[in-house]
Amino acid sequence: MMSGSGGRKICALVAGLALLTGWSTLANAEDVSSSASIVASLSSEGRVDVSSTFVLGSDAPTVLIQELGSVRDSDDQRYQLSYESVSVQLNQQTVADAWRAGDQEISLAVTAGDTVVISYQLSGATWRAADGSTQLTWLAQPVTNLILGEIEGSVAVPLGAVSYDCESGLVDLMSACSSYSAGLHGNSSLAFTQSGLEPGSVIQLDIAFPAGVVTPTEQVSPIWSLNRAFGLGEAQIAALLGVLLLGAIALFVAWRRQLARRFSTRPRQLLTVPTFDNDGHWQIDPQIRAGMVGTLTDNRLDPIDIVASLLDLAVRGHLQLTEISRPGVGLCDWRLSHLTSDDALLDFESDLLDTITDGQTLSAWASQMRLDPSSLQEGISDALLAVGWVDRSPGRISRWVLVAWVGLGLSLLITLALLIWTQFTLAGLALVAVAVVGLALSYQDSPLTIAGARVRSGLDQAAIDLGERPLLTGPVAEQAEPILRLLPYAVVLGHWPDWLERLQDIDTDPATAPVEPLWYQGPEEGQVADLADGLGALITTSTGWLYARDGRSA
Repeated sequence: MMSGSGGRKICALVAGLALLTGWSTLANAEDVSSSASIVASLSSEGRVDVSSTFVLGSDAPTVLIQELGSVRDSDDQRYQLSYESVSVQLNQQTVADAWRAGDQEISLAVTAGDTVVISYQLSGATWRAADGSTQLTWLAQPVTNLILGEIEGSVAVPLGAVSYDCESGLVDLMSACSSYSAGLHGNSSLAFTQSGLEPGSVIQLDIAFPAGVVTPTEQVSPIWSLNRAFGLGEAQIAALLGVLLLGAIALFVAWRRQLARRFSTRPRQLLTVPTFDNDGHWQIDPQIRAGMVGTLTDNRLDPIDIVASLLDLAVRGHLQLTEISRPGVGLCDWRLSHLTSDDALLDFESDLLDTITDGQTLSAWASQMRLDPSSLQEGISDALLAVGWVDRSPGRISRWVLVAWVGLGLSLLITLALLIWTQFTLAGLALVAVAVVGLALSYQDSPLTIAGARVRSGLDQAAIDLGERPLLTGPVAEQAEPILRLLPYAVVLGHWPDWLERLQDIDTDPATAPVEPLWYQGPEEGQVADLADGLGALITTSTGWLYARDGRSA
């Protein structure tokens, strides 16, 4: 028989073991994690019916949050997911306000030991692959704030699946599930398990089917990225080459048009101004003025063109130039006097004459000329328009410049749109390049018409003729007259020094009577050589005065 003291010892031992067991049980209870069981099925229409059961462990938070997610991004594509018939039950009681449709999130208050069942129907998880097959990509376990110790699940799918995959972990760092199997013994379901899943981690299932087995329910839209915007697929390369080819053709046509308007390579089309005819005479069109020829050569009004116009007015009897000395300076000046002539004037010539006060010196006129050179150029431009040599004022920018700027702006907008919404940005950049080249060409667009191009091409020949063609033989006065008549044209064509030298060469006999035209008077009677020297000084000096006027070029 056991003594009383022995019995007390045994009771104490038993009580101690019971206490240790209780503490051990309590400690284990504190370490229990939540678990999940997932049962789903995929219909041939592409919808997924899901039921997920969570048994909350002792480490469960006070509020359960599960993010079902509204989109899935992959390969520059965004797939929209939609949920229907969402149901949340807590301990077999429906919680109506747990589903937040706007946030695609489930949220409800829970305690350890609760059972939560989440059910829903998902569309948009099946999508068509590039090879024509249908893929299911589905987060069987979406993001949640639970620490899940054990997850098991299965998804029933139609027969015919060709591949299965199960991955778990953080979205960007997933690895194979603990275990998964499918297609065994004619069973088409995919079963999987996962040991341990931290908050924020997911389980993703991927199943592939041949075309026609499952209907794709994808709602896809592109995602912008540099790689996508500057794609180099076959379609993108074809578009790029197409834009470059069409642009090159358009630019070539524009360049050829400019070339045709600037130059003419067929001699029979050349029109020389003035013209040396077959009878050995120089012919001048009465409608063509030296200032017009000078402006046509470089599309602008230069001081030399104004000097040539003054000489032309003098040669035609509208103006007299009297050479005078400038006291104390030792340089020449000229007095300008109006003459009466029946020769018709063009508008710009009348304007030019109106700036000259009768008896005014050339130096004073050059420094105080009231006529704005731009106004004079407009008058010459009007004369060029009247004879059909230009289609706009040579000083004005071509209308094609505006068209080119508009084209460049549109090409930039098109490129921006392609960059934001398509994969054809390279084609847009090619369009911009074509527009930039077109803009550069537009600034080179000549105002010349075809007739003006023929005249312009003939000016070089006229200059050569002025330097090489023989003059008439006979009395000095008869030889001097055509030289003086053509002098304004020699001035704008750049050959006036040689032309005046020829004037000197026709009179080498000191006994010859002096030759002075009505429109030019020297300080004293002299030979033709003296006349040539005076005209040369006038051209050089007056051009310099016009360049120096107000510190700027006329």
